[in-house]
Amino acid sequence: MSVEHKLLRTVLWDFQVKELNATMGEFGGWEVPMMYTGIMKEHMIVRTDCGIYDVSHMGLH
Repeated sequence: MSVEHKLLRTVLWDFQVKELNATMGEFGGWEVPMMYTGIMKEHMIVRTDCGIYDVSHMGLH
């Protein structure tokens, strides 16, 4: 018997999916962004410009 449960989402979910076209995945019961444009492009943007990380799911149970 399989128990399905809905993944939790942060308040930035709509923006990340609809505006930034993020590829989402599951982490600790949350639906979080895994990738936006590709690993190499994202890596270079963070090295030459700025990157942010949504931590709003951390510490919530």
